[in-house]
This record gives sequence, structure tokens and C-alpha cells, in this order.
Amino acid sequence: MAPLHRYDWLLENVLVFIAIACLGGSYKRYPISNFSYLLITIFLTLHTYGSHYTYAEVPIGQWFGDIFVFARNQYDRVVHLAFGILIAYPLWEYFVRYSNIRGFWSYFLPFSIIAGASNAYEFIEWCVAIVVEPESAMKFLGSQGDVFDAQKDTGLAILGALLTLLLAAFSSWRSQRRTGPR
Repeated sequence: MAPLHRYDWLLENVLVFIAIACLGGSYKRYPISNFSYLLITIFLTLHTYGSHYTYAEVPIGQWFGDIFVFARNQYDRVVHLAFGILIAYPLWEYFVRYSNIRGFWSYFLPFSIIAGASNAYEFIEWCVAIVVEPESAMKFLGSQGDVFDAQKDTGLAILGALLTLLLAAFSSWRSQRRTGPR
């Protein structure tokens, strides 16, 4: 209920509020499966937990750091990977349900959106860090001294999306093989 740093929590969750408003606004007209809503909810929960403490100070990340002797709190890396894994499928499902996009493009577009959104988020973080006070900027960025933090975070989101979309493609291919093409 009481985030560790309320201002940083607000900065971290602006996009979450926008995402929830968009999901609520599109629910009746463009519904997706309950499974996709579950994946989105899991991602938003992971993000909200991280923003409650600031990503660099998440207790479970510190606990794993102590066990596996990590030099930094890896929770933000887990959430970036989860972004790719958990959001790629709902995007793919949306394209398959509500557009005439099939085959390669139904996988490439969600992949591109994940890559672009991850890069855009890192760019937004950088812009916000320039504008806010230095102490808040360092908490918000959460780079923890890693100069390649943004690139690693984006790379993990891309890897997660690639894994999910390859799994979706394989599953779709197996399903078509059993039942024949649509």
C-alpha cells in the first residue's frame, strides 16, 4: 500500500495506468482470450511489485542475489524478459483475431512491437531521468552501475518475444498438421 518511493512509483506506473485504460476500453469491442488477459495480468503484477520498491531494491531480487552472488538486483532483467514472454502472445492473438494478417507477418508484427516498445520504454526512462532530480533519476533508471543496462533490458524483452512466438508458431503448425489448413 505504501510504496518505498511514492514519486518513483508514480513515474513507473504511468504506462500501466494507460495500458489498463486501453484494455478496459477495448474489452467489449476487441476481446482476447482469458489466457491472454491472464498473461497481461501476470506481467502487470510483476511490474507493479517492482515499482513498489523500485527495481533496484526489490526484496526477492536481493534474496536471489545473495543466493547466487549477483552483483546487482536482477529483478528488472526478469521483468524485461517477462515483458517479451508474456505480452507477445496477446499481441499475436490480437493480430490473428482482428486482422487479415497470417503466416510470417502475424509473428513478425508482435515481435517488432515488443522490440519497439522495449526500446521506447528505455528512451522514455532516459528522457525522464534528464528532467527529474538526480536522486529520483537514479532510482527510476535502476541501471545499478551497468552502462549497458538499457541494451540488456531490450535484448531480454526481444529474446522473450522470440521464444514465445516460436512456441506459438510451432503450436499453430502442429495444430494445422493435425486438422489441416483453415
